[in-house]
Amino acid sequence: MKKQFEGKKIILAITSDFKIYECFIENLNLLGFETVLLCDNTPFRYKSNTHKVISFLRKVFLGDKSYKKKLQSAFRNATYLDTLHHVPNDFDYGLVIRPDLFDQNILELVQQKTKELYAYQWDGLNRFPMAATTIPLFKKFYVFDKQDLVNNPKVSILNNFYFDCYTAIFDSKKPAFDVYYLGSFDDRMDTLLVVCEQLHKLGLKLNINIMAKKSKAKKLKQYPYINILKKPISFKENLVHVANTKIILDMAHDSLHKGLSFRPFEALGYHKKLITTNTAIKDYDFYTQNNIHIYDNPTNLALFIKTDLVEIKPEIKHKYSFSYWIEHTLQITGSQP
Repeated sequence: MKKQFEGKKIILAITSDFKIYECFIENLNLLGFETVLLCDNTPFRYKSNTHKVISFLRKVFLGDKSYKKKLQSAFRNATYLDTLHHVPNDFDYGLVIRPDLFDQNILELVQQKTKELYAYQWDGLNRFPMAATTIPLFKKFYVFDKQDLVNNPKVSILNNFYFDCYTAIFDSKKPAFDVYYLGSFDDRMDTLLVVCEQLHKLGLKLNINIMAKKSKAKKLKQYPYINILKKPISFKENLVHVANTKIILDMAHDSLHKGLSFRPFEALGYHKKLITTNTAIKDYDFYTQNNIHIYDNPTNLALFIKTDLVEIKPEIKHKYSFSYWIEHTLQITGSQP
Protein backbone atom coordinates (compact mmCIF):
# COMPACT_ATOMS: atom_id res chain seq x y z
CA MET A 1 0.00 0.00 0.00
CA LYS A 2 1.32 3.44 -0.98
CA LYS A 3 2.32 5.66 1.98
CA GLN A 4 0.54 8.64 0.45
CA PHE A 5 0.31 10.52 3.74
CA GLU A 6 3.94 10.16 4.81
CA GLY A 7 4.84 12.95 7.23
CA LYS A 8 1.24 13.71 8.23
CA LYS A 9 0.32 13.44 11.92
CA ILE A 10 -3.10 12.63 13.37
CA ILE A 11 -4.67 12.26 16.82
CA LEU A 12 -7.28 9.50 16.76
CA ALA A 13 -9.83 9.57 19.60
CA ILE A 14 -12.05 6.52 19.30
CA THR A 15 -14.31 4.06 21.08
CA SER A 16 -12.72 0.87 22.42
CA ASP A 17 -15.68 -1.24 21.21
CA PHE A 18 -14.55 -4.49 19.54
CA LYS A 19 -10.97 -3.13 19.47
CA ILE A 20 -11.75 -1.45 16.16
CA TYR A 21 -9.03 1.06 17.00
CA GLU A 22 -6.50 -1.64 16.10
CA CYS A 23 -7.75 -1.65 12.51
CA PHE A 24 -7.74 2.15 12.32
CA ILE A 25 -4.16 2.31 13.57
CA GLU A 26 -2.95 -0.37 11.15
CA ASN A 27 -4.61 1.25 8.14
CA LEU A 28 -3.47 4.77 9.11
CA ASN A 29 0.11 3.61 9.67
CA LEU A 30 0.22 1.79 6.33
CA LEU A 31 -0.91 5.01 4.66
CA GLY A 32 2.02 6.82 6.28
CA PHE A 33 0.31 8.67 9.14
CA GLU A 34 2.03 9.17 12.47
CA THR A 35 -0.81 8.36 14.86
CA VAL A 36 -1.46 9.14 18.53
CA LEU A 37 -4.31 7.13 20.05
CA LEU A 38 -6.83 8.29 22.65
CA CYS A 39 -8.92 5.29 23.63
CA ASP A 40 -10.45 3.79 26.74
CA ASN A 41 -8.44 0.59 26.38
CA THR A 42 -6.49 0.79 29.65
CA PRO A 43 -7.93 -1.43 32.42
CA PHE A 44 -9.45 0.65 35.23
CA ARG A 45 -7.54 0.78 38.51
CA TYR A 46 -8.75 2.29 41.77
CA LYS A 47 -6.57 5.19 42.87
CA SER A 48 -6.50 3.78 46.41
CA ASN A 49 -7.95 0.98 48.51
CA THR A 50 -10.13 3.59 50.20
CA HIS A 51 -11.87 4.35 46.91
CA LYS A 52 -12.34 0.62 46.31
CA VAL A 53 -13.93 0.10 49.75
CA ILE A 54 -16.22 3.14 49.42
CA SER A 55 -17.34 1.97 45.98
CA PHE A 56 -18.14 -1.49 47.33
CA LEU A 57 -20.09 -0.16 50.34
CA ARG A 58 -22.12 2.30 48.26
CA LYS A 59 -22.98 -0.42 45.74
CA VAL A 60 -23.97 -3.05 48.36
CA PHE A 61 -25.78 -0.90 50.94
CA LEU A 62 -27.06 2.01 48.84
CA GLY A 63 -27.45 0.35 45.43
CA ASP A 64 -25.30 3.18 44.07
CA LYS A 65 -23.21 2.29 41.02
CA SER A 66 -22.58 5.91 40.05
CA TYR A 67 -19.62 6.35 42.42
CA LYS A 68 -17.54 3.78 40.53
CA LYS A 69 -18.58 5.30 37.20
CA LYS A 70 -17.31 8.70 38.38
CA LEU A 71 -14.00 7.14 39.38
CA GLN A 72 -13.77 5.38 36.01
CA SER A 73 -14.45 8.66 34.21
CA ALA A 74 -11.74 10.43 36.24
CA PHE A 75 -9.28 7.59 35.52
CA ARG A 76 -10.09 7.70 31.81
CA ASN A 77 -9.64 11.48 31.61
CA ALA A 78 -6.37 11.33 33.54
CA THR A 79 -5.08 8.79 31.01
CA TYR A 80 -6.11 11.01 28.09
CA LEU A 81 -4.53 14.10 29.68
CA ASP A 82 -1.28 12.25 30.30
CA THR A 83 -1.14 11.16 26.64
CA LEU A 84 -1.94 14.64 25.33
CA HIS A 85 0.62 16.25 27.67
CA HIS A 86 3.35 14.58 25.59
CA VAL A 87 1.83 15.62 22.24
CA PRO A 88 3.15 18.83 20.60
CA ASN A 89 0.75 21.44 19.21
CA ASP A 90 1.66 20.71 15.59
CA PHE A 91 -0.51 17.76 14.56
CA ASP A 92 -2.16 18.07 11.17
CA TYR A 93 -5.45 16.39 12.00
CA GLY A 94 -7.64 15.22 14.83
CA LEU A 95 -10.35 12.61 14.21
CA VAL A 96 -12.88 11.78 16.91
CA ILE A 97 -15.05 8.69 16.47
CA ARG A 98 -18.06 8.83 18.85
CA PRO A 99 -17.44 12.32 20.33
CA ASP A 100 -20.13 11.63 22.94
CA LEU A 101 -17.60 9.38 24.70
CA PHE A 102 -15.16 12.23 25.42
CA ASP A 103 -15.51 15.08 27.91
CA GLN A 104 -15.53 18.64 26.62
CA ASN A 105 -12.14 19.51 28.13
CA ILE A 106 -10.50 16.56 26.36
CA LEU A 107 -11.99 17.54 23.00
CA GLU A 108 -10.91 21.15 23.49
CA LEU A 109 -7.35 20.03 24.23
CA VAL A 110 -7.29 17.86 21.09
CA GLN A 111 -8.53 20.92 19.20
CA GLN A 112 -5.56 22.93 20.55
CA LYS A 113 -3.10 20.22 19.49
CA THR A 114 -4.33 19.96 15.89
CA LYS A 115 -4.71 22.22 12.86
CA GLU A 116 -8.03 20.65 11.85
CA LEU A 117 -10.47 18.62 13.95
CA TYR A 118 -13.16 16.29 12.57
CA ALA A 119 -15.81 14.04 14.12
CA TYR A 120 -17.75 10.99 13.00
CA GLN A 121 -20.80 9.86 14.96
CA TRP A 122 -21.50 6.38 13.64
CA ASP A 123 -24.39 5.83 16.04
CA GLY A 124 -27.54 7.90 15.63
CA LEU A 125 -27.62 11.32 17.32
CA ASN A 126 -31.04 10.43 18.73
CA ARG A 127 -29.45 7.48 20.48
CA PHE A 128 -26.52 9.52 21.85
CA PRO A 129 -27.76 13.14 22.03
CA MET A 130 -24.66 14.34 23.93
CA ALA A 131 -22.76 14.10 20.67
CA ALA A 132 -24.76 17.01 19.22
CA THR A 133 -23.47 19.36 21.94
CA THR A 134 -19.91 18.93 20.62
CA ILE A 135 -20.64 19.92 17.00
CA PRO A 136 -19.26 23.51 17.29
CA LEU A 137 -15.80 22.17 18.20
CA PHE A 138 -15.23 20.55 14.82
CA LYS A 139 -14.36 21.81 11.36
CA LYS A 140 -16.76 19.18 10.08
CA PHE A 141 -19.08 16.81 11.94
CA TYR A 142 -20.16 13.65 10.11
CA VAL A 143 -23.04 11.24 10.69
CA PHE A 144 -23.93 8.02 8.87
CA ASP A 145 -27.70 8.16 9.32
CA LYS A 146 -29.49 10.54 6.93
CA GLN A 147 -32.23 11.03 9.52
CA ASP A 148 -29.75 13.01 11.63
CA LEU A 149 -29.56 15.65 8.88
CA VAL A 150 -33.19 16.67 9.46
CA ASN A 151 -32.70 18.14 12.93
CA ASN A 152 -29.01 18.99 12.59
CA PRO A 153 -28.32 21.05 9.44
CA LYS A 154 -24.69 21.62 10.47
CA VAL A 155 -23.72 17.95 10.09
CA SER A 156 -22.70 16.08 6.92
CA ILE A 157 -23.44 12.54 5.79
CA LEU A 158 -20.63 9.99 5.63
CA ASN A 159 -20.68 6.29 4.73
CA ASN A 160 -18.92 3.53 6.58
CA PHE A 161 -16.15 1.69 4.71
CA TYR A 162 -14.03 -1.45 4.55
CA PHE A 163 -10.43 -1.62 5.79
CA ASP A 164 -8.18 -2.09 2.77
CA CYS A 165 -4.99 -2.97 4.66
CA TYR A 166 -5.80 -6.67 5.17
CA THR A 167 -5.15 -8.23 1.78
CA ALA A 168 -3.14 -11.01 3.44
CA ILE A 169 -6.24 -12.19 5.33
CA PHE A 170 -8.27 -12.53 2.15
CA ASP A 171 -5.70 -13.60 -0.45
CA SER A 172 -6.09 -17.23 -1.60
CA LYS A 173 -8.60 -17.99 1.13
CA LYS A 174 -11.02 -20.79 0.30
CA PRO A 175 -14.11 -20.25 2.49
CA ALA A 176 -15.18 -23.12 4.76
CA PHE A 177 -18.65 -21.63 5.32
CA ASP A 178 -21.45 -20.43 3.07
CA VAL A 179 -22.97 -17.80 5.38
CA TYR A 180 -21.53 -15.74 8.26
CA TYR A 181 -23.26 -13.52 10.80
CA LEU A 182 -22.09 -11.71 13.92
CA GLY A 183 -24.48 -9.86 16.22
CA SER A 184 -26.11 -9.59 19.62
CA PHE A 185 -29.38 -11.01 20.94
CA ASP A 186 -31.84 -8.17 20.32
CA ASP A 187 -35.05 -7.26 18.50
CA ARG A 188 -33.63 -8.55 15.20
CA MET A 189 -33.51 -12.12 16.46
CA ASP A 190 -36.88 -13.34 15.18
CA THR A 191 -36.13 -12.23 11.62
CA LEU A 192 -32.59 -13.59 11.84
CA LEU A 193 -33.83 -17.04 12.84
CA VAL A 194 -36.38 -17.12 10.01
CA VAL A 195 -33.66 -16.30 7.46
CA CYS A 196 -31.21 -18.77 8.97
CA GLU A 197 -33.74 -21.60 8.99
CA GLN A 198 -34.41 -21.01 5.30
CA LEU A 199 -30.69 -20.99 4.52
CA HIS A 200 -30.19 -24.12 6.62
CA LYS A 201 -32.96 -25.94 4.71
CA LEU A 202 -31.22 -24.99 1.46
CA GLY A 203 -28.27 -27.07 2.66
CA LEU A 204 -25.91 -24.17 3.33
CA LYS A 205 -23.20 -24.31 5.98
CA LEU A 206 -23.84 -21.50 8.46
CA ASN A 207 -21.51 -19.75 10.89
CA ILE A 208 -23.90 -17.68 13.04
CA ASN A 209 -22.38 -16.00 16.10
CA ILE A 210 -24.58 -14.38 18.76
CA MET A 211 -23.57 -12.45 21.87
CA ALA A 212 -26.20 -13.42 24.44
CA LYS A 213 -26.73 -13.56 28.18
CA LYS A 214 -27.25 -16.98 29.74
CA SER A 215 -31.04 -16.54 29.98
CA LYS A 216 -31.29 -15.66 26.28
CA ALA A 217 -28.76 -18.25 25.13
CA LYS A 218 -31.04 -21.11 26.25
CA LYS A 219 -33.51 -20.17 23.51
CA LEU A 220 -30.85 -20.66 20.84
CA LYS A 221 -29.49 -24.09 21.80
CA GLN A 222 -31.89 -25.86 19.44
CA TYR A 223 -30.14 -24.32 16.43
CA PRO A 224 -27.00 -26.32 15.59
CA TYR A 225 -25.49 -23.58 13.43
CA ILE A 226 -25.51 -20.90 16.18
CA ASN A 227 -22.42 -20.23 18.27
CA ILE A 228 -23.07 -18.43 21.57
CA LEU A 229 -20.35 -15.89 22.36
CA LYS A 230 -19.61 -15.16 26.01
CA LYS A 231 -17.46 -12.15 25.16
CA PRO A 232 -17.15 -9.97 22.06
CA ILE A 233 -14.62 -10.81 19.38
CA SER A 234 -12.39 -8.09 18.01
CA PHE A 235 -13.10 -6.34 14.73
CA LYS A 236 -10.01 -7.92 13.19
CA GLU A 237 -11.07 -11.39 14.36
CA ASN A 238 -14.42 -10.71 12.71
CA LEU A 239 -12.63 -10.05 9.41
CA VAL A 240 -10.94 -13.45 9.65
CA HIS A 241 -14.44 -14.98 9.82
CA VAL A 242 -15.54 -12.83 6.88
CA ALA A 243 -12.63 -14.22 4.85
CA ASN A 244 -13.85 -17.73 5.66
CA THR A 245 -17.35 -17.31 4.19
CA LYS A 246 -19.01 -16.84 0.80
CA ILE A 247 -21.97 -14.76 2.01
CA ILE A 248 -22.27 -12.12 4.74
CA LEU A 249 -25.61 -11.80 6.52
CA ASP A 250 -26.63 -8.27 7.57
CA MET A 251 -29.65 -7.51 9.76
CA ALA A 252 -30.66 -3.83 9.80
CA HIS A 253 -31.11 -2.20 13.20
CA ASP A 254 -34.22 -0.23 12.18
CA SER A 255 -35.14 0.69 15.75
CA LEU A 256 -31.81 2.52 16.18
CA HIS A 257 -30.81 3.95 12.79
CA LYS A 258 -31.26 3.70 9.02
CA GLY A 259 -27.64 3.95 7.87
CA LEU A 260 -25.63 1.08 6.37
CA SER A 261 -23.47 -0.89 8.80
CA PHE A 262 -19.95 -2.07 7.95
CA ARG A 263 -21.26 -5.36 6.53
CA PRO A 264 -22.30 -4.13 3.04
CA PHE A 265 -18.95 -2.41 2.53
CA GLU A 266 -17.06 -5.49 3.70
CA ALA A 267 -19.00 -7.60 1.21
CA LEU A 268 -18.07 -5.13 -1.53
CA GLY A 269 -14.41 -4.79 -0.61
CA TYR A 270 -13.74 -8.43 0.18
CA HIS A 271 -15.60 -9.92 -2.80
CA LYS A 272 -18.48 -11.53 -0.90
CA LYS A 273 -22.21 -11.83 -1.49
CA LEU A 274 -24.56 -10.06 0.91
CA ILE A 275 -28.00 -10.89 2.29
CA THR A 276 -29.47 -7.85 4.04
CA THR A 277 -32.74 -6.50 5.43
CA ASN A 278 -31.67 -2.88 4.82
CA THR A 279 -33.57 -1.56 1.80
CA ALA A 280 -31.46 1.65 1.74
CA ILE A 281 -28.73 -0.30 -0.03
CA LYS A 282 -30.66 0.05 -3.31
CA ASP A 283 -29.54 3.68 -3.45
CA TYR A 284 -25.84 2.80 -3.68
CA ASP A 285 -23.88 2.52 -6.91
CA PHE A 286 -22.46 -0.90 -6.01
CA TYR A 287 -25.92 -2.46 -5.66
CA THR A 288 -26.59 -5.35 -8.02
CA GLN A 289 -29.08 -8.18 -7.57
CA ASN A 290 -26.43 -10.77 -8.35
CA ASN A 291 -24.29 -9.75 -5.35
CA ILE A 292 -26.85 -8.33 -2.92
CA HIS A 293 -30.15 -9.85 -1.86
CA ILE A 294 -32.62 -7.71 0.06
CA TYR A 295 -34.46 -10.34 2.05
CA ASP A 296 -38.09 -10.85 1.10
CA ASN A 297 -39.10 -14.50 0.54
CA PRO A 298 -37.63 -18.04 0.42
CA THR A 299 -38.05 -18.48 -3.34
CA ASN A 300 -36.00 -15.41 -4.25
CA LEU A 301 -33.43 -16.36 -1.63
CA ALA A 302 -32.91 -19.77 -3.24
CA LEU A 303 -32.43 -18.17 -6.65
CA PHE A 304 -29.92 -15.69 -5.25
CA ILE A 305 -27.76 -18.44 -3.79
CA LYS A 306 -27.33 -19.94 -7.27
CA THR A 307 -26.29 -16.71 -9.02
CA ASP A 308 -22.64 -15.96 -9.72
CA LEU A 309 -20.90 -13.06 -8.04
CA VAL A 310 -20.47 -10.08 -10.38
CA GLU A 311 -17.19 -8.15 -10.36
CA ILE A 312 -17.67 -4.49 -9.36
CA LYS A 313 -15.59 -1.80 -11.08
CA PRO A 314 -12.32 -1.10 -9.18
CA GLU A 315 -13.02 2.64 -9.01
CA ILE A 316 -16.36 1.99 -7.28
CA LYS A 317 -14.80 -0.43 -4.79
CA HIS A 318 -12.01 2.03 -4.02
CA LYS A 319 -14.59 4.74 -3.27
CA TYR A 320 -15.71 2.76 -0.22
CA SER A 321 -12.25 1.79 1.05
CA PHE A 322 -10.71 3.21 4.22
CA SER A 323 -7.97 4.89 2.15
CA TYR A 324 -10.55 6.88 0.19
CA TRP A 325 -12.71 7.40 3.30
CA ILE A 326 -9.90 9.05 5.29
CA GLU A 327 -9.06 11.34 2.35
CA HIS A 328 -12.65 12.51 2.12
CA THR A 329 -13.21 12.75 5.88
CA LEU A 330 -10.14 14.93 6.42
CA GLN A 331 -10.90 16.91 3.24
CA ILE A 332 -7.40 16.20 1.93
CA THR A 333 -8.24 15.93 -1.78
CA GLY A 334 -11.82 17.17 -1.93
CA SER A 335 -13.01 13.69 -2.91
CA GLN A 336 -16.73 13.01 -2.69
CA PRO A 337 -18.34 10.08 -0.78
